[in-house]
Amino acid sequence: MGNEIRKDPWQTDICLGHWFYDVRASYKGPRQVTDLLVDIVSKNGNLLLNIPQRPDGTIDDECRYTLEKTAVMHADHTLKTFIRPDGSVCHGYQFMEAGGVAAGEVNHCGYGVGSIWARGLTWAIYGYA
Repeated sequence: MGNEIRKDPWQTDICLGHWFYDVRASYKGPRQVTDLLVDIVSKNGNLLLNIPQRPDGTIDDECRYTLEKTAVMHADHTLKTFIRPDGSVCHGYQFMEAGGVAAGEVNHCGYGVGSIWARGLTWAIYGYA
């Protein structure tokens, strides 16, 4: 994938285990999936994540755990980053290229960085209620 941010959008794909269901396969863990997703998206990429399914279309417990834990990690990070201490929601957040350290809020619409983003507040209510 390289270490540079690409000018044009790109896409790659990975699988939690094998590209087909194999009861003996070991899956990527939630931290590995999250790290890959953040690395790819930070370089202007999209990630297609393949979830191996049993022949009947269901997924096994280990796969379900990885997906659920990854979702919770994402929700926790979003809660920590985008929802302010007063309960209002910022429009966006800028992260440093090196290390992904939070650099501060950004505003792409609305009055200013400190303004309350009503649509985002609604999403937060639906997502965390």
